[in-house]
Amino acid sequence: MAFALSDERVLPGDAPVVRATRELRSVFPEFGSAEVDVILPGWAPGRSASRTAALDAYARHLSALPGARSVRTATGVYAHGERLPRPCAAAADCGVPARRYLSPAGGTWLAVRGPSEPFGPASVRLARAVRAADAPTTALVAGPPARLLDVRDAVASGLPTAIAIVVATTLVLLLMFTGGALFLAVKALVMNALSMTATFGAMVWIFQEGHLRSLLGPFTVTGQTDIMSPVTVFCLAFGLSLDYEVLLLARVTEEHRRTGRTTAAVAAGLASAAPLFTASATVVAAVLLSLAGSGITTIELIGGTVALSAAMDALVVRPLLVPAVMSLAGEANWWSLRRLVTRAPARKAATLPQQGPRSRSARLSAQPIRHWWPPPSAGNPADGCRVCGRCPSG
Repeated sequence: MAFALSDERVLPGDAPVVRATRELRSVFPEFGSAEVDVILPGWAPGRSASRTAALDAYARHLSALPGARSVRTATGVYAHGERLPRPCAAAADCGVPARRYLSPAGGTWLAVRGPSEPFGPASVRLARAVRAADAPTTALVAGPPARLLDVRDAVASGLPTAIAIVVATTLVLLLMFTGGALFLAVKALVMNALSMTATFGAMVWIFQEGHLRSLLGPFTVTGQTDIMSPVTVFCLAFGLSLDYEVLLLARVTEEHRRTGRTTAAVAAGLASAAPLFTASATVVAAVLLSLAGSGITTIELIGGTVALSAAMDALVVRPLLVPAVMSLAGEANWWSLRRLVTRAPARKAATLPQQGPRSRSARLSAQPIRHWWPPPSAGNPADGCRVCGRCPSG
């Protein structure tokens, strides 16, 4: 998946701004080039020969970077590591005064012209190389490629935390819901991950590569995907997928507690829950597919992809894959740490002697024998001990 940021191409192809931009790029090729803007705040060459030489060396270095077509600044125009003769290197640079690149506050601007695609991989690599280059002072880098680089880094830096929160929350809720069934919780995450993989694959195949345009509308194929679209699609599709999983597990768990048989519980739970999540997926898909007629590619992508994910989840993942996995797992579905903890005291208690009500003779036989002699009651001492009958004789 190739990431980018949205531009005018997300609009319908007959929009005025799209037609104007297409004409500009055709007639004036320089207009379509990605430009990386470098600002040296509080630093200007002035009349200092050393600063002028430093700016000249910096501009030569930037113009020699891979993907750089030219560099324009106060000291001239550069290309391929060389300073071009004045007055200009191209028609776009003719007659541009040097003070245009100098700020009254003392800053200096360098315009690095890059590849034609502003959000393409070559432009992003150029922006990263410009930031890594040694500058006379602290350099600030802007422009479309640098903006995409910053957005991508911001999303990537927060992605592990977001995934960890989603996984932890899902596991805890499912463990509480299923009575600590670890296999069911992990299985739900794996099924959701499988569903998300298919969803993103469909996103790339349909919108990034341009298939099914005749069905969804004549959107502009750029070969890239807006970086915020997968984030939005993931949140919506994962939530719907987990909702259908909870509906199915609720019915299956109730049936298993009643019968104790896994296969019968899966069949009965699916028969009870399938109408619920199928009806829900139908409503969600119908609502989201209405966004496909908006004419804006980003909205079409979100609506169409989430609708496809809901339909695939309700028609393939929940009614086919989930019951098959649970039936194959058998009693392993219900294995839990709580059961493992409670089994050890139960086995230990089973080895203890039975502690229940006993008869009077059993209680007497368990007590140590006490020989009563002489008898505590009146009687003939010759009768002997009332317990053993032998005490009189010795």
